[in-house]
Amino acid sequence: MTTRRNFLKNSTMLAAGFGLSPMISSAATNRKEEDIIGRVNLGVVGLGMGCADLWAAMSGNPWVHCLGLCDVNKERLDAQMKTFQKNFPERTTSMKAFTDFRELLKVKEIDGVIVGTPDHWHAYIFAEVLKAGKAVYVEKPVGNSIAECNAMVDIKNKYKGITSCGLWQTSQRYFVAANEILKSGILGDVYKVQTWLCQTTNPSSVVEDSEAPSSHIL
Repeated sequence: MTTRRNFLKNSTMLAAGFGLSPMISSAATNRKEEDIIGRVNLGVVGLGMGCADLWAAMSGNPWVHCLGLCDVNKERLDAQMKTFQKNFPERTTSMKAFTDFRELLKVKEIDGVIVGTPDHWHAYIFAEVLKAGKAVYVEKPVGNSIAECNAMVDIKNKYKGITSCGLWQTSQRYFVAANEILKSGILGDVYKVQTWLCQTTNPSSVVEDSEAPSSHIL
């Protein structure tokens, strides 16, 4: 039987392999035991990925609760609220819907925030979550440029924040083993590396900033 204490002590990957455990375990251990009462509270900003990260965090971990979901798309927000309330009724009793992530960050009881927004929002929301004193898990790509990622590292260090990201696959054993083989020199001098992409690399067209459609606002 998995308990919160055993999970924090022994696990390295959460649920279906998502790299949320560093964020969750650190968020929990940073709070006093008597305040935790065996639970960790999460919020999610950006639901377009189907809340897969939240689903992984809550599946099989009864001490993980969700206190807030945030998205500018009301239809998507309502659908995910219903889905999680149906499947995790005892751990979503205090869950609220938000269209402005800054309002979600005002919920003091939230320990960690999952950021699953479009990429160009990652850096800003990442910074605001850390400023609010909460742990953060940000989906890949972490940022849109090296400079942006460097700025995010600086913010993380400034606020001494707890962070994790969606690059968890690079921590899998086969990635680590391949890297060790390369560093060992057994392959000799590597002159060529061939890679494959399973999706298009065509750039998206630039869209001017605009207000969210009224039908998507609560």
